[in-house]
Amino acid sequence: MRSVCRLAAFASIALAVVAQQASAPPPPAAAGYQIKGTVVDAAGGAPLPGTRVSVRQVAPGAGNAQNAATVNAARTMRAEEAGGVVITGRPRGKYAISAQRRGYPPQLLDQHENFSTAAVVGPEAESDNIVFRLRPEASISGRVVDENNEPVRNAQVTLFRRLQQGGRQMVRPGRQTQSSDEGSYRFSHLAAGTYLVAVSAQPWYAQHLVSQFGPANPGAPATDHPDPLDVAYPLTFYPSATDPDGATSIVLHPGDRALADLGLSPVPALHLRLMTGDPERSSRVAARLVRSWPDGLSVPVPAQTTYTGQGVIELTGVPPGHYELAVQSPNGKGEGASSRELDLANDASMELKDASSGVALSGVVQFEGAASGPRRPVIQMRNVASGRVYAAPTSETGEFGISSSMPAGTYEIQALAMPGLFIRSIAASGAKVIGRSLQIAGSNPVRLTIAMTAGTGRVDGVALRDGKPAAGAMIVLVPQDPLHDEPLFRRDQSDSDGSFTLPAVVPGKYTVLAIENAWDLDWSNPAVLRRYLSTGESLQVEPRGRYKVKLAVQ
Repeated sequence: MRSVCRLAAFASIALAVVAQQASAPPPPAAAGYQIKGTVVDAAGGAPLPGTRVSVRQVAPGAGNAQNAATVNAARTMRAEEAGGVVITGRPRGKYAISAQRRGYPPQLLDQHENFSTAAVVGPEAESDNIVFRLRPEASISGRVVDENNEPVRNAQVTLFRRLQQGGRQMVRPGRQTQSSDEGSYRFSHLAAGTYLVAVSAQPWYAQHLVSQFGPANPGAPATDHPDPLDVAYPLTFYPSATDPDGATSIVLHPGDRALADLGLSPVPALHLRLMTGDPERSSRVAARLVRSWPDGLSVPVPAQTTYTGQGVIELTGVPPGHYELAVQSPNGKGEGASSRELDLANDASMELKDASSGVALSGVVQFEGAASGPRRPVIQMRNVASGRVYAAPTSETGEFGISSSMPAGTYEIQALAMPGLFIRSIAASGAKVIGRSLQIAGSNPVRLTIAMTAGTGRVDGVALRDGKPAAGAMIVLVPQDPLHDEPLFRRDQSDSDGSFTLPAVVPGKYTVLAIENAWDLDWSNPAVLRRYLSTGESLQVEPRGRYKVKLAVQ
């Protein structure tokens, strides 16, 4: 009887323990956390079962999750029938989520440019209601026809994209393709966005005869009598514009299939003669014309190059227009590069020594304090007007030089591949420095002295909407002089818990902003920023400073 009572007592205790274990959730440290969401089509909202979804934990404090180091191996699974995805057993931290599916470009969660929203899990953060809106790919196709509506075969078709870069609207070249025998072309697997299409070609019947004038007549025109077959097609933008200002932009929404037919019309071709003064040297000179416009848009021109054997290089089949003439030639110490801008409305001749209209730039990087030691940054100069970038690595002694001559203008100066270091000061001879901007006005050589030191800061914070964490907001750290200190801007995108990180902040005075739906905003333009700055958070960043802020999303 006593044994029965003991068994009953033990059974009661065991049941109580089991009941307690069943009612109490497993400790998070042991079981980990889960990321749960749904993958849907961004165009129609339908679930996308079978989509490959990858989750990788990223290092904290790195800012943009897309470029952050991976803490552990990525975990990949396929979305279920209703598009649902549940990934369990994840340790506390931030996770970059990417998705891939046929008919959809690979993309990150709520991706804008190179930024995305990371999923955050932990004791006070949940990521259980994520909606991954996967944007289907789009395409552009069409035909290229001539003045007789006949197909143009082997035409060079270039795709350009208008996008925000560096806080301003820019045009950047994308892919190229050639038209088929039927004149057709196609660009597939495109992300949603705004595009331009341009085509360059030569008429099949064109005849570009080389002129008979020798080097004794450098001022003579390149041709005696215009030849009716000496014609060229100007670079033409969809549908039939010879200038990007007259082009029609092609706006692609997710899943669009756009048609863009282009018509070409011939114009009298021009001849450009370059005199080297040295027949042996001329055969080693490479000259090319690039059709260029502001905002960084440029396309090489398919001109024909003839070496006459008299120290003359002749470019034929050139349509009228504004060009950059780029020349690569032997200079006795290796290869030399030069360039200049040309407006060609008629045949022209020029001495090759006049091909350079820019300046030669050189300099030295000096490291101070804890930054001293063997370091070799890359110095980058970006022309603010054209967007063209000139870059040069430094030597072991810190010396650098730009091999191509640089036209006059305003340039942004950056030192790349220098984590933890920043430019403390810039001094120049032959040009004017304002902040991180270099203003070149003449043609005299420019010499820079760049002082670098260690001690960048970091800003962490939370974006709030109506007092609650806001995901997907654009975070902008604005320097005190945004017009001349553009390299000091920092950006991020708030994560699922509203958190963000702005690393590698150069010491100075800033305003921090959180702006909603601002990815198409010209955020580097002081006039555009003015409406937001008054409600931002002012911040004085000291060397190696660490700061935490809370921002109301505007």
